[in-house]
Amino acid sequence: MLTRAQKTHRYYHITIPVALFCFWTVSTLHGFVAYGLVKPSTYVVPTLVALAVGTLVGYLFTLRKALQVTSEQFRAIADQAQEFVYLRRVDGVYDYVSPSCAEITGYSVDDFYRRPSLMDQLIYPEDLPLWQNHVHSVNEGGANDSFDIRLRTVDGRIKWINHICMPIYDEQGKQTGVRSTNLDITARKEGEDKLRQASSIFMHVTEGVVITDAAIKVVAVNQAFCDISGYAEDELLGNTPRTWRSQQQDDAFYQAMWNSINSKKQWRGEIINRRKNGDLYPAWLTISAVSDERGRITNYVSIVSDISNIKQSQERIEYLAHHDVLTGLPNRHLLNDRLEHAIQRAHRNKTQVAVMFLDLDNFKSINEGLGHPVGDKVLKVAADRLDQVVRDEDTVARIAGDEFSIILEDIVDTESVAILASNILAAYASPFNIDHHELHVSASIGISLYPDDGDDVTSLVKNADAAMHQAKDKGKGCYCFYTQALTSAALERLYLENQLRKALGQDEFQLFYQPQYALNTGKLIGAEALIRWQNKELGLVSPDRFIPLAESTGLILPIGEWVLYEACRQIKTWHDDGLDLPRMGVNVAGQQVQHGDIVHTVKRVLEATSLDPMYLELEITESFIMRQAEEAISTLRALKELGVTLAIDDFGTGYSSLSYLKILPINKLKVDRSFVKDIPNDKNSEAIVRAVIVLGKSLQLEVIAEGVETDAQEAFLKSEACDEVQGFYYSRPVPADEFTKILQLSMESVSEACATDD
Repeated sequence: MLTRAQKTHRYYHITIPVALFCFWTVSTLHGFVAYGLVKPSTYVVPTLVALAVGTLVGYLFTLRKALQVTSEQFRAIADQAQEFVYLRRVDGVYDYVSPSCAEITGYSVDDFYRRPSLMDQLIYPEDLPLWQNHVHSVNEGGANDSFDIRLRTVDGRIKWINHICMPIYDEQGKQTGVRSTNLDITARKEGEDKLRQASSIFMHVTEGVVITDAAIKVVAVNQAFCDISGYAEDELLGNTPRTWRSQQQDDAFYQAMWNSINSKKQWRGEIINRRKNGDLYPAWLTISAVSDERGRITNYVSIVSDISNIKQSQERIEYLAHHDVLTGLPNRHLLNDRLEHAIQRAHRNKTQVAVMFLDLDNFKSINEGLGHPVGDKVLKVAADRLDQVVRDEDTVARIAGDEFSIILEDIVDTESVAILASNILAAYASPFNIDHHELHVSASIGISLYPDDGDDVTSLVKNADAAMHQAKDKGKGCYCFYTQALTSAALERLYLENQLRKALGQDEFQLFYQPQYALNTGKLIGAEALIRWQNKELGLVSPDRFIPLAESTGLILPIGEWVLYEACRQIKTWHDDGLDLPRMGVNVAGQQVQHGDIVHTVKRVLEATSLDPMYLELEITESFIMRQAEEAISTLRALKELGVTLAIDDFGTGYSSLSYLKILPINKLKVDRSFVKDIPNDKNSEAIVRAVIVLGKSLQLEVIAEGVETDAQEAFLKSEACDEVQGFYYSRPVPADEFTKILQLSMESVSEACATDD
């Protein structure tokens, strides 16, 4: 709408040229009359003048109509506009206010006309300085202005408006007022606030957020997910979730996930993801599909929560619910659960299960005399010693106080159970050093067997407990089977163990020597030292009977060292007597390598006996070397550096790895007697022996066959070019004095052969 000044300016802008035209017309006619060019006429001039004036008046009337139409059109447009429009003079009076003022402010048009300062009063207090600066700037002739500001409506609500203000000037350039348009942008501002809030939440929420497009390409991730996954944002954008997929879930899992997303537009559940560094972590994942107004999926939003801590807490709670706090062993509840499952497996597999019930002897006196803190430490040590003795697959539990229980599955025979019981008693034989106190703690053990002594948890535990009390009645520090016959066998084994412990001190061991010969020449080239036990009460005890017992109780360490020393001393004695024996073979048990310092022991024995290492050959079983391959290689190399010869005993009975065999620092393979004894009746045994000989020669190793007892066996070994032999066919193991005679005869034969050659 035009202001009055604008109307006046436009009026003079048009009417002055029209008036000048009329004046020129009249003047021209007057000149024509004065010069006689036109005859004056009473009506001509007035007519022309009247014509000019009429034309001018008509034009002005038309112009006024046009201006009126324009003004009405402006008002009609402003009246219909959503914006709140007003024209305001410099003195504050409104020339025009659009009806939209009521919708935006709640006040009517008349309210604004009656109260020129109403607009100033509507401004939100915090925005009032901005408004005042704007008004001052406009009043001082400032240029167009546009900004966002808040208004308080008639009902107290706050609305945002976009205020656009344009100054109005007259023809002299003087500002006469302002034209203002005010657009309600409250909805836009609220949307912007929500977007800012959403953006802030997206970036600062502790859960990871991943947004993908419909093609499952990552379009946005927040910092929390970057922290969880270890990936930077630029490493994830444009990729798919396969980037952090762990491969822990199968295709069926993901198929079910997508079926839920496609049908329900959402899926939630637990999943295993992989961090950038390769670590796996459990996550709680929620995936939601986002659709447009047409129902087409445009995005997928994933919320990822790292639940590692929750899982750890759950595992800790689960652990505490089923484990003893003091020792860390399973408690009675977990023991019963595992025993129930062990019984079920044994029933299916037709195997045996053993239950041991162990009680520490005289523990009450330790608790009462030294206090519960010392007693607790004793229980910890007792638990540790139990855990070190049993197999990894066995269950050791603390039932209550000083009572422990053990579950043994897949029992082959009762002998193995008795061996473990002896090992436990031996583990408790050494003192418990607790807080400067040297405490001696023994244990009483009761044993029950499934299915002989019970077919359920309650029966087996009860009967093992009864057997434990029977062991206490027999003097403590022993074990008893619930079945009397088995108890008798266990007592017999315990007696044998006690006698074995005394054997070294009572000088009951003796070495026998079995000669070894070169097969192609028949020359005596060595001897194998074999231990024998002559007990005063039991008589001559077979090595097959006491060696496994020595190994299971740990007695093999002192016995093995005695054998090594005695064998080295004996060959050195023969050498000093002028009897040349090229080599002495000594068996080394796996426990000597694993638990004893065999390298230091051998070095000490060689120094003590003054024996040259070249005369000592150590035989180590194949099965032990393969079980402890890495450690065995290191130990064998250290022994090799001492200068001794190394042989693999019982070769073919274990599971040799050729990759290890080729790098073992050994000199000889010893074919086990179990293959030799069936020659020539068993073609498979022949094939195995033939293969070992070929393998040994391929690896540039000597091959010796033990257990040769017949002509046919010797003939076969000769035909296959075996290097050395030993066995009853040549000589049984004999005491040192008898082997001295064999040595003497061998040297005499060599002397005669040399004399004949001369």
